[in-house]
This record gives sequence, structure tokens and C-alpha cells, in this order.
Amino acid sequence: MRIAMVAEGAEPEPALGAGAARGREGDVCAWATHLARAGNSVELSVGRQAPGLVEHSEQEGLETRRLPKPPSSPESWDAATEPIADALAEQWREEPPDLIHTWGMLAAAAARRAVGDRPLVHTFTDLRSLQSAHRMVRGSRPAELALEQQLAYSATRCVVHCGAVLAKLRALEVSRSDISSLPVGVDTRRFSTDVPGVERSPGGRLVTVASPPSLHDLQGVLSALREVPETELLVVGGPRPAELDGDETIGALRKHARQVGVEHRVRFLGQVPHREAPALLRSADLLVQYPTVPSHASMVPAAQALACGVPVVAADLGGLGRIAGTRKPSPVATVPPRDARGLARCLRTLLDEPKRRREMARLAPSVKHGWTDWTTAAGHAADLYREVLDARAARTPAAVSAAPGP
Repeated sequence: MRIAMVAEGAEPEPALGAGAARGREGDVCAWATHLARAGNSVELSVGRQAPGLVEHSEQEGLETRRLPKPPSSPESWDAATEPIADALAEQWREEPPDLIHTWGMLAAAAARRAVGDRPLVHTFTDLRSLQSAHRMVRGSRPAELALEQQLAYSATRCVVHCGAVLAKLRALEVSRSDISSLPVGVDTRRFSTDVPGVERSPGGRLVTVASPPSLHDLQGVLSALREVPETELLVVGGPRPAELDGDETIGALRKHARQVGVEHRVRFLGQVPHREAPALLRSADLLVQYPTVPSHASMVPAAQALACGVPVVAADLGGLGRIAGTRKPSPVATVPPRDARGLARCLRTLLDEPKRRREMARLAPSVKHGWTDWTTAAGHAADLYREVLDARAARTPAAVSAAPGP
């Protein structure tokens, strides 16, 4: 298959806690790389490139291209997408792709404008997937919402990673047969039980990862820590380490930690480089993912921790609930959201029962609900693409998802 992938940005090795957008962009690179390794011809076109991507290079069937920047203050979506759509149309003039997969509303709108007759698959990590474009296009809120709904209806297939996003699409009356669920992919060569943990002090250690939009959710985790003695909490996420002191959200969290009396047991690390993330996760007794609203960004660290053999305590919502699965025992313990006391009880119980934690840790890499290694994930994506192309060839609606839905 000749697959075109279009995204607003690409981050081959996104820092842990760098944010929802960076996490999504890291996925884009991994999807492209592993689909190419499986023998597909993949062209990845991105608007923002990190140092790890080389423009116009081709390795193992993967070619990357840089897209032009949109105008700095466009008056409309047409103005924002025009230079990107023109560049894509030129790229695909001689040899158009069999199928286009997009991430981000700006990328999807430009791709559709460039070649409107090709199957378009779009990944919805949530239904506010163009936060960067909200700020970029003046007065874009109504237009962005309309465009988002139009894309949900017009995309050949909508891809989701968790049931919460699926439910939102269904609330828009998108047909269930037009929605497919793909698992979260994890680099299990890097995130594994073979990685030694970083050195740590005596006592319990909790690690939590929160992207910038959900950092404020950590007040509940800090409140719960008050009832979990002799345990430290490492907070990953937000700005880079050098910028922590000037960040308003981090300042508010530090104030809350002082108010509940746990400031001496909390360390704010900011973003952690991708290469250092496995060792940090491996050093934890438990990973705590406790957002108040579901998000793809909270699922990825949970899956990475499980691959490292680290048990997870998670809010029972969205994709985190999916990762927990229904099997008992499970490597994931779930707690209702917004229940700091319930979270504290769960953490105390697990920290006081090392035998139970060891059993959860043993199960963690092998019990895969909602996540898998990248090779398998790419196989699910390839199956989805073939299904979409076969349905187009037959001119009949596709009714079966490539992977089991949430």
C-alpha cells in the first residue's frame, strides 16, 4: 500500500509529560516507521519537525517531508490550509496515495482540499484536536467546531484510542461502522522489564505523568498523598526543568502541596527526556494516572509503565479503564475519579502489600488491554487500511473495525 500520513508536527522521541500534542506526534512517527518496516510505502508530511526527522530522507520505505508554515494570523480556515493543501497537491500530483491518514484538524482539512477523492482516515485523540489552531486562527472557535463535526461525518473512517472519544463521536451520530479503535503502541524494546530503575531513596515511590492541560488535576493526587506516609511523589509533566519556577500551574501545585503538608515529599521534574523515561518509570512502586477527564495523553504513560512491569493506579474513566481490562487479577487498579480518599486507600493498600504488587508487576507486560507493541499495532492499522480500501473498491459501506472497539 502507498500510505500518506499528514500531521501538524512530528516528534520522534517526545519527552515524557510534554503534552497531548507532542504525545500524538510521537505516535505519528512510530505508526509511519512500523508500517514502512512491514513493507508499505509511507510518506510522512509534517508541519513542525524535530531534529530526529530528516527532510526528504527515505529509509525502509519511509519518506519524510516538511510542509510549509501556514500564515501567522489567517482570517479563515481556507487561508490557513491553502499553502499546506497546495504543497500536498503538488507532492501527490504524479503518484497519489492509496489512502491518507491525518492527525490534527489543520492537516485533515488541507489533505481533503488537496485530493478530495482519496479515502481519508482521521485519528481523533479527543474532539478538541486542533488546540494549536484554535489560537492560530482569529475567531476560529465556531469555525473549528463546525470543521471538526464536518470531518467526523466526512472522513472515510474515524480512529479512536478510547471509549470516551468513541462515545462523543456516536453522540454526533457518526455511524459505529465508521469508527475503528486502534491500540496505544509502545516501544517494548525500550520500555521493558530489562531496564534498571534509577537510584531512589528508601520508602515508597509514586510517579505520576500529567500533560500541561491536565496538570491541575494533580491537586487530588497531592491531597491523597497526605494520607500515604513515608512515600514520595515524582511529578512528571509541564514545562522543561529550567522553566518550572516560572510556571503558574506548577506554582499553584506547589502551593497546594504546602497547604496539605506534603511539599517535602513531592518533586516536580518537568518534562523527562524520552531516553530517560523507562528508567524513571522502573524506579516507581506504582504509576498514578488520575485525571478528571479522559485523554489519550494519560493512556500512553500507563501503557509504557505496564510494559516496564510497573503496576498502575488509574482513574476509572476513558482509555484508562480500557487498559485496566476486566481480567482479575489485573496489573491496573482503578479508582473512581475525583475521590482523593479512595485514591489514598488504594495507594496505602498496594504499598502495604508487596506480594500483591509483585503479582501485578508480573502480569503488567503480558496482560495487554488497549495497548500493544508497535509491530502489532501497525498490523492492526494495516488491516484497517485494507478494510477501507476493499470497501471502497466494492462500493459498499465498511462494517467491521480493524481492531476490537472499546
